[in-house]
Amino acid sequence: MKKIALLLLVFLYTLSLFSVCMCALAEETQPPEPGIYSPHAKYMLMVDVQSDTVMYEANADATFSPGGLTKILTAITAIENYGDLSKKITVKKGYYEKYNYKDGNIGLKYDEVMSAKNMIEGLLLYDAGDCAYALAHNIGYKKFIKSMNDIAKKAGATNSAFSNPDGCEDDNHKTTLRDMYLITKYAMQNEFFSEVFGADRIEIGATNKSDIRILFNKNQFLSNYYSLDNFNPNINGAKSYTNSNEDCGIVANYKTPSNDILILCAKSDIESPIVYAYDDVEYLIKYATENYSKHTLLAAEEFVSEVNVPNAKGKKRLLLVNEKEIRTVLENNHDASKLQTKTIVNEKIRAPIKKGDVLGKTEIYYGDKKCGSSNLLAYSDVESSFFVYMGYIGGIIFGSFYFKLIIIAFIAVFAIRAININKGKRK
Repeated sequence: MKKIALLLLVFLYTLSLFSVCMCALAEETQPPEPGIYSPHAKYMLMVDVQSDTVMYEANADATFSPGGLTKILTAITAIENYGDLSKKITVKKGYYEKYNYKDGNIGLKYDEVMSAKNMIEGLLLYDAGDCAYALAHNIGYKKFIKSMNDIAKKAGATNSAFSNPDGCEDDNHKTTLRDMYLITKYAMQNEFFSEVFGADRIEIGATNKSDIRILFNKNQFLSNYYSLDNFNPNINGAKSYTNSNEDCGIVANYKTPSNDILILCAKSDIESPIVYAYDDVEYLIKYATENYSKHTLLAAEEFVSEVNVPNAKGKKRLLLVNEKEIRTVLENNHDASKLQTKTIVNEKIRAPIKKGDVLGKTEIYYGDKKCGSSNLLAYSDVESSFFVYMGYIGGIIFGSFYFKLIIIAFIAVFAIRAININKGKRK
C-alpha cells in the first residue's frame, strides 16, 4: 500500500513538473499581441503642416541619401525656373552620358520633343530619371543644381546638399527628414505640384517620337495599379525612394477633415514583396489618430482686447477681435495650464479707424512653442474729433514732467528777479 502511495506521489510530482515546463515553453514561444507593430524605419518624422507641430520623431536630423525623394525638389525647381510649363524641351545627346538607365524612366528618345509640364509629371509621378536630367540640362545643368540648393535653403533646409536632379547616391548628395519636410511643405504650396503629387495616373500625349503614354503612380498609397495592399484614400500626396533592401522610405501627406499631416520615414527595410516603409507610415498614422487631436485655441472674430483711442469722437474704448481661427494639434493628455495668449497692440492708435483695420496681433504658445498667430482687427468704425484730440494733447503737455520742470524754472527765475528788484529798491 505504501509503495502504491509513493508511486502515486512520484507520478503527480512528475506531472506537475511537466506542466510547469510546458507553460514556460508556451510563454517563450507566445506570439506578440495582435496589433502591436515595431517600425522598421530608423529615421521617422511626423508633423502637422498647419502648425508645424512635431507629433513624432526619431533621428529626424540624421543625414541620409534621399534617392527618389530628390525629385520633390527637382519638380519644384523646374516649376519655378520654367515658369511657362507649356515650353517645349528637345531631348539632346549628352543629357544622359553619366546617367545609368534603370527603372523609373518614361523612355525619352533623343530629339524627342515634350513639354516641361509633361516631364515634371513623369519625374514626380513615375519617378522618371530621364525627365529629371532633361529638365536640368535644358536650363543648364550647373545652373539647375545651384537653383535646387538655393530653393532648399529658401524652404529652410539648412542641413542638405544636392548634387544631381535624380537622387543618384553621391557623398555630396544628402539631406535629413526635417529638411525634406520643409522642402515638401514649400513645394506643396504650388498648386500644380500638389495636383501631380497626389495624382494616381497621368496621360502624356503623343510626341514626335512616341505614342500616348499612360503612367500609373508608382507609389502604392496613391494607386492600386501595381498592388492592392497599401492603397490609402486619405493620402493625397506621396513620393518614395529605394536605395537598397535596407534603405527605403516615403514622404506622404495624410489628409484629415481638419488638417494635413506630413509623414516621413527613411532607412526602412524590404522583404519582397513587402516594403516596410508603407507599414511604417501606417503605424505613424495610427499613432497620430490615437494620441493627438485638433484644438481650436481662438475662434475667428473672437473678442481679445480693447484699446483707448484718445482722439475718438464719443466713446474712446475700441474692441479688438481676432481675424482668423487659431487651431493646433495637441496631445490628448496635454497640460492646459501651459497654454498662454500674448497680445501685441500697435502703439499710438489714432482715429479715424475703419472696421477691420489691423491694429495688432495675437500669439498663442504652448510652453515655449508658438501654436499660431492672428491679426487683431478693429471691431467698429471710430471717427476722430479735433477738439478732443487737442484736449488730449494739452493734457499730455501740461501733465508732462518737462512742462512741470519749465514752470518750476520760470517760477524760480521770477522769484530771483523779484528778490533782486527788492534789494535794489532798499539801496
